[in-house]
Amino acid sequence: MAPRASWAGKRLVVIGDVLLDRYLHGRVERISPEAPVPVVRLEGEEERPGGAANVAANVLALGGQVDLLSVIGDDAAGQRLRRWCSDSGIDPAGLRIDSRRPTPVKTRVLSRHQQMIRLDQEDDTPLDGETGAWLESAAERLLAGADGVIVSDYAKGVIGSRSLGGILRRARQRSLPVVIDPKIRNFDAYQPATVITPNQAEAAAAAGREIREMDDARLAAGRILERLEVEAVLITRGEHGMLLVPRRGAPTTIPARAREVFDVTGAGDTVAAVLGIALAAGEEVVRAARLANAAAALAVARLGTAVVAAEEFDDLGEDEQDGR
Repeated sequence: MAPRASWAGKRLVVIGDVLLDRYLHGRVERISPEAPVPVVRLEGEEERPGGAANVAANVLALGGQVDLLSVIGDDAAGQRLRRWCSDSGIDPAGLRIDSRRPTPVKTRVLSRHQQMIRLDQEDDTPLDGETGAWLESAAERLLAGADGVIVSDYAKGVIGSRSLGGILRRARQRSLPVVIDPKIRNFDAYQPATVITPNQAEAAAAAGREIREMDDARLAAGRILERLEVEAVLITRGEHGMLLVPRRGAPTTIPARAREVFDVTGAGDTVAAVLGIALAAGEEVVRAARLANAAAALAVARLGTAVVAAEEFDDLGEDEQDGR
């Protein structure tokens, strides 16, 4: 049975760094006489919500409801993200304006669907005490009506140990599932939680050991379980699939789906969103991880920051829906 019926209306609190993803499309016709670089003739431009905003977009596409908490700058990019929230049915008040920092923007220049260069505008300094206190207070207020929590850390300063620890403790006191999409800089702050989803490089750094084979990944996950108060570690390994290691029970290897990889941008956002809404709907963590794996295969087959809709699970076979 497709999972989307049980997902409908589940409310997720998404906390983290929102980004504006900007794509400049054009054609390369020659090399510049000024320097050995290609000249791109621009033909089009598009913008999409990224980071925690893309996680929120995925939750909405999966049939859920979202409360989004983040910090933006007093600038045009921040205004666009607030407008997107309003248009999507998300309260834009959850995006606090801080005039001292810019809204993070990633600008990608593409030619024939190939990325030529990426330009990042950001300030990754941690939030000040007042803004961190606002984040914790706003999250505590929203947890009362939530079915789950997703933390989307892009290391742009919104996520820090001081405010996050209190948020996660209150979420777990309410027995809410908590999914963490981490960055290594804040690793010890991600507890208590239900599932943490490091990629292979992040897991290796957190465990202090190189990961080459599946056995290495199992050992790394074990070290993360020793380090953090989490119920399970889901290591995403790209073409090698995923490894789920729960605190109790046997590890589960989830093979990558046999689909063409076009662009991995935002695939982790899709994984976090599916895990979050599936756990909020009462799915077991193994099935939730398998569903997230199937959704990630759909996301990487698309150009740029992508969302996967609940209806797309209807087009998967029963084995694919279960991730087998």
